[in-house]
Amino acid sequence: MVEGAIQHTAIYAGQELWHFIYKISRRSSVCSDLQSNVSVTSQPRRKWTAEEDRKLKAGVRKYGEGKWRMILNDFEFDNRTGVNLKDRWRILKKIEDY
Repeated sequence: MVEGAIQHTAIYAGQELWHFIYKISRRSSVCSDLQSNVSVTSQPRRKWTAEEDRKLKAGVRKYGEGKWRMILNDFEFDNRTGVNLKDRWRILKKIEDY
């Protein structure tokens, strides 16, 4: 009963609560079940569009690699972070190297 309540709460509260529960719980089976059910991100992944790729490339040409915050401020990206831009840029570089 208690395990179910903890699991239910962790699934809906997210990663921060999982870390708290993990620290106080010594029951490894409960912890592993919780960890597998807790999402790290709050939003589902979306595919990058060709338009977003174009904006990212233009931003890197204008500001240089690593200036993700400046690129975000100058170009319109819908719900993307600097880390998202960095990760996508890394992928685009790999694609263009082949």
